[in-house]
Amino acid sequence: MTEHVYHTRYGIELDLSLDDLGHPDRPGLWEEIYRSRPFDPGLLRCTDMGLDGASCREPMYVTIRHRKRIACHVNASAGPHASPSSEISRRKALKERIAVSAQHAGFEALLEDKAAGGGRGVGVLVKGRGGHAIGWEVQFRQIGADTVRRRSRRAHAHGVMPMWTVDDRKSAAIDRAPWTRLDRVADWRRYADRNLNLNVRGGVRELRMERCDERRATPCPERGWGRCGDWHACWDLALGVYLDDLIARSASGDYVPLFLPAKTRRGGNHMWVTTKDKTDFLQDRPEPSPWEVEDQHTSDDHGYDNWQPTEGVADAGLGFEPDEDHGERIDAAVWLTASAEAGPGLIGVADRYRPPQDLVELRNAFVRVDKQYSDIVRGMPSGLAIARGTAAISPELRARSAAAYDERAAIVQRLYRHWWWSTVDNRRAAEQELRKVARDQVT
Repeated sequence: MTEHVYHTRYGIELDLSLDDLGHPDRPGLWEEIYRSRPFDPGLLRCTDMGLDGASCREPMYVTIRHRKRIACHVNASAGPHASPSSEISRRKALKERIAVSAQHAGFEALLEDKAAGGGRGVGVLVKGRGGHAIGWEVQFRQIGADTVRRRSRRAHAHGVMPMWTVDDRKSAAIDRAPWTRLDRVADWRRYADRNLNLNVRGGVRELRMERCDERRATPCPERGWGRCGDWHACWDLALGVYLDDLIARSASGDYVPLFLPAKTRRGGNHMWVTTKDKTDFLQDRPEPSPWEVEDQHTSDDHGYDNWQPTEGVADAGLGFEPDEDHGERIDAAVWLTASAEAGPGLIGVADRYRPPQDLVELRNAFVRVDKQYSDIVRGMPSGLAIARGTAAISPELRARSAAAYDERAAIVQRLYRHWWWSTVDNRRAAEQELRKVARDQVT
């Protein structure tokens, strides 16, 4: 028995503890499904998960017991005793992991915190720094997009920032509210073991400024053709982020939510980003609010006058409501572009392949010394002339050549023994980025 059931025909989750079932826009919904008894086999489905991580999805029907509305399995053997409820499944284990991780980081965490007035609250309430609170909702079962929006608005109205945690690329929670996606785990014990890191696979991004020149693989995102030479912003999927770290850093305010509303349609992109990336990206512009624009088209009255895309340019991937999380980069050129003359400006991006300045200077020093050595070698007599005895290398030229060679070798040693190489996950990509940054500084 449960108070929650999924309506397959309408694609919504029903909360039987509420008079309107959580859908005030559908008057008479209870009477409609109650009249369907004994039952319509394909109308209502269970939303619980089993210990093996699989959805129950057994058919259900609604009834009233002890003056309370409940949903029951049509097949009693598939009921709560055969298919353990979420409180003893991996969902419960993950909620406990979130609470314990928050407490280890020095923050208060409350399991199954109830909303004001006794209504439905959040799975785990983490009370963060500065009085802000994050409501972690672990959602492994099927849920409707409208339910996600409604419950997120309700949490926000009570001063709680929702954080939907899912393990399904096609979850309706993705980009309907702040979210994060983990790997799918069949054995709930993996969630309970704090010695195992849980990778965050989606929902956290980092800002990157990219030069729109001949090295860019795709046309200018603003013009749709050619290369404009300016610097465009994009949001890359953040790698190397673990759940425990995200719990602590979101509570401390190091990670904050950011919403990019659609320019031409409903919805947008929700992401967790560092405070610095968000500040650099907004650049004192008003912060978009998902609670204001989620049910309407974005308009100029929200203060985005200076952020409108070039006329005739498509939405560039900013405004879709995805059915699946693919993890591609989000091109944000229609929101932020720096002129070629100013370079990327004061924007300090969190780029996992951004080399430190001393390494860039080493790279440019190597280029200069390598050119000097090549010029010296080209000025030497040919080997054939030396063999015939018609030419010889002067002691001065030999000394200059040896000095340039030794200097170049010393720079190479410092260059490739630099500490930064141990922090990157793709040496080839990092080397390409180093060469690019070094060239840009020279030019």
